[in-house]
Amino acid sequence: ALKRYCEWIAGVLGASVTRIETVEYTRNNAPSVWSHLRGDQNLYNSLRQFGGVVHRAWPPMTDGIDVIFFERFRHHLDLMANGGPRSILCLMAEEKGYQAMIEAAQSEGVTVVRVGKNGLMTYYPGAHDFSVPIFWERWRFAQKDLFSFELDPFRSDEEWLPHHGPKKWQPGTVVLEPWDPSEELDRRIFHKFVNKKDFQVSGTQIIGTWRRPGFLMNDTLRVAVARSTAITVSKKKKQPIRESNAHFFREDLEALVEQGPEVAQEAKRDLEQLGQDPEDYAVLLWNHDSHKLVNYGASQREVLARLVRWWEGFLGMPVRRVEAADFVE
Repeated sequence: ALKRYCEWIAGVLGASVTRIETVEYTRNNAPSVWSHLRGDQNLYNSLRQFGGVVHRAWPPMTDGIDVIFFERFRHHLDLMANGGPRSILCLMAEEKGYQAMIEAAQSEGVTVVRVGKNGLMTYYPGAHDFSVPIFWERWRFAQKDLFSFELDPFRSDEEWLPHHGPKKWQPGTVVLEPWDPSEELDRRIFHKFVNKKDFQVSGTQIIGTWRRPGFLMNDTLRVAVARSTAITVSKKKKQPIRESNAHFFREDLEALVEQGPEVAQEAKRDLEQLGQDPEDYAVLLWNHDSHKLVNYGASQREVLARLVRWWEGFLGMPVRRVEAADFVE
């Protein structure tokens, strides 16, 4: 849904969407994983996963969102004034208090498009002193087309049949640029008797900020064996093991290396030959009783695909078969 919405905006503007920013009223310093575990649909967490910037504000106030929008508007104007790339600023808001800000940006040569929810869109061409009102289909009717489960409004011409009628929307390009975490504004205000530590979230598995100690997502089997060999040598020399050397296969690999020099050399020789033949492939044997797919986050089909892709990168060869076992009654 977010992808369709952003493609729709890009098609309306006739330009690529490179940044999405919004404001969430929340007391937490980061998204809580528990709301996602309960199955609550949270647009802000989805937007963070999508690559958008979600600012935080508390408590809910009349001008809480406006203050952040003014600051971010000024930030993008300063970037363009300092020689940055020229951009079109699109404001999805209904309040009338943004008018002075929009006209100030227009006077600096910046084009602004304001999209309302009552069927009115306003185009403010940069370096001019006039605006062009554009009446468009009301948003609640546009949502029916954009978020349809049956027909994709941006489907190819081959899938567009005559009885579907003419196309209403043209998709645009969405290329969200990486942004620095410092750009995510924190405008939470608490009373003195409130303990801020109660709302400190160390990390979350939802948007990728949470990290299991020692779990290296871009690891490979060859690097893991070499690291385990170094850890075994450190143990023999009674040297402390750094946390960065930890690995979830560490005990198994260390046990293999500690069998003896000839066993370690044979294992390394076998690893060098692994994947050299184009016909080599891997089989994933999965004990689903001990390693279950939890019922939250992405779909189970997507999680399975991610798992297979990770194993292919870890082993350095394609996974052609997945076999799972589970206890059933």
